[in-house]
Amino acid sequence: MERDSSSLYRPVNLTLWFNPFSSYGEGLFLTIQTSLIGFLILFFGGNAVGAFSFGAVYIGIMGYLLSGLCPLSVLGALQSINIPIVILSKVSLTQTNVAYVIYNKYQNMVGVLIV
Repeated sequence: MERDSSSLYRPVNLTLWFNPFSSYGEGLFLTIQTSLIGFLILFFGGNAVGAFSFGAVYIGIMGYLLSGLCPLSVLGALQSINIPIVILSKVSLTQTNVAYVIYNKYQNMVGVLIV
């Protein structure tokens, strides 16, 4: 989800001619890095077809958004859902972390009771 939110503001910055070497440049490299990590996770997880499909679809969508063919209203709508996507990704991460902590505390209590 984090990759999606960082990908959504890139076309808006390019279309409105913002400085590409300020936060845009940092975001560009962050997007490339995160997308590559997603590709590698799929590829080394044994899903090579899924990895290449992900790469092709992602490059196709970003190519369309960055081409100038996409209407500015669509880019604005995508920009407006950026914050909810970031919030959902953080909520998901928090739930996973809390479940992990609870599980480990339970395992430690069981280990103490058995000994």
